[in-house]
Amino acid sequence: MSAVTGAPDGAQDDAATEEPHEPGRLVVETLRLVAHHASDQRAASIVAIVGAISFASTIIAAAWVIGWVTERLILPALADTGDEGVGLGLAAAVIAGVALWKSLSIILRRGGATWWQLRAEQGLRRDMVAHQLGLSLRWYASRGVGDLLSVSGNDTKQSTGLLAPLPFAVGAVFLLIGSMALILTIDVLLGLIAGVVMVLVVVVDSIGSHFAFQKMERVQRNLGRLSTVAHESFDGALTVRALGREQEESARFGGTSEDLREAIIRLGRSWTAFRAVTDIGPTLGTILILTLATARAASGRVAPGDLVTIAYLLSLLTVPTRLIGYLVWDSARSVAGWRRVRRVLDVTDRLAHGDLPASGRSGGAAVRVEGVHFAYTVGQPILAGVDLTLEPGRTYAVVGPT
Repeated sequence: MSAVTGAPDGAQDDAATEEPHEPGRLVVETLRLVAHHASDQRAASIVAIVGAISFASTIIAAAWVIGWVTERLILPALADTGDEGVGLGLAAAVIAGVALWKSLSIILRRGGATWWQLRAEQGLRRDMVAHQLGLSLRWYASRGVGDLLSVSGNDTKQSTGLLAPLPFAVGAVFLLIGSMALILTIDVLLGLIAGVVMVLVVVVDSIGSHFAFQKMERVQRNLGRLSTVAHESFDGALTVRALGREQEESARFGGTSEDLREAIIRLGRSWTAFRAVTDIGPTLGTILILTLATARAASGRVAPGDLVTIAYLLSLLTVPTRLIGYLVWDSARSVAGWRRVRRVLDVTDRLAHGDLPASGRSGGAAVRVEGVHFAYTVGQPILAGVDLTLEPGRTYAVVGPT
């Protein structure tokens, strides 16, 4: 039996987290994570994505309808030129049809996204528990129980956290593309400005999530350590009290809790700084575009109905643009949790079982071992050079100082 090395309080996990953090790698890992969850829940993912794209289409259609109603119904009525344009009944029917289409799309998007996230989380947690139950005891000796509970619970939930906003963000991308295309057909200059503003916001969010990624991983590691310390404190409460170690144990928990608090604060500072930029960016861009659009409408280069269409689109694009930014940050957070989950799922130290032949008086099998060595850590042997024969039907114990 070979020696086994251990790593207390998740030290092994810390060493495993030294992976590259290039933006390209983060994007690749996010796509792989989404593909993994989508392959497990294909129906839910398809329903959610289709609903999101359909919802984005309704926004663009609604903007066009509002401009059409303005040009063909409202302006003729205000001008009182005798041109009735379209009838009120037809305009109401078209608006109602788009509203119904939008409602159905929202149901598909939200229902599919919720189904996708919850089923993916349930399946991943089930796989985690089943996988860990088949691993060897020497692997358990290298991991704290609290850390394993944190991975199976918090990290599993976090690794599926991006699935809820993902369909809406995908729809938002289609909405941005469609909106830019529609604005470009109205006025090329306004369309280009709107496109530049939206791209800059997404780029800033991407840069911010890259810088915050390591902070997110540090939060997850500290959370695992805190869970380990808490579990050890509660599990050994009688021993701690018997030895009078309450103050030392409280100080150990307090230090670990302080490390987690500092990690969360550093992450929050990064989040707040970049969100301040990306939240104000779309608003300033909207004001700029509307100012230019109004001036171009006054000069006759943009029709009044087209101005209404642009204003309507811009009023709705701020939230989707911010949502894409939130998804970028959620992706970094989910990848941080997924890395910890994956490191457990990738462990191959599993026990192999076979059939034992019947022998002896009790119908069991005798076991003979020679030259057994065992250690939890290198250089600190627990057993050395043990020769032992275990007969069926008898009870044995290894006795020695703890």
